[in-house]
Amino acid sequence: MKQTNNKGMTLIELLVVVVILGILATIAVIGFGTIIEQSKDRAFVANAYTFKEAAEKYYLSSGSFTTEINSDPFTYELLVGSGFLELFKDPYTNNMMPLNGFDSQVSIVRENGNLTYYICYIGETRKLCENDGTGIQFENISTDKIKSNSN
Repeated sequence: MKQTNNKGMTLIELLVVVVILGILATIAVIGFGTIIEQSKDRAFVANAYTFKEAAEKYYLSSGSFTTEINSDPFTYELLVGSGFLELFKDPYTNNMMPLNGFDSQVSIVRENGNLTYYICYIGETRKLCENDGTGIQFENISTDKIKSNSN
């Protein structure tokens, strides 16, 4: 009966398994990082939605939609100070957003008889604004509109 020597084969198999596990772990870490970043982006946009809703509630409590609205924008500081909004947590830094130092605002403008909302939401490291710092029309808000905050 012929016997074969399989000792070397076991070591090679072990090395192949370790290499495959390393590759899978690398792919998982990269994928997990992307998922976390996308979640932070969605949380940032959700904060912008909440900010807009608070501005709308503030406006409804102080006036009606029949008047012209080209006045001062509703600021983060105003909405938090008046109790329509709680302090936000920046999803990128996990810090609470202070009342001052960030020029986040919602503008409600009457255009062609309709109300249009513009938002400029600024966090510590990211923002949802046009490049010149003006608000983005609310219907166009999405995660791909998030820009780096160069403040």
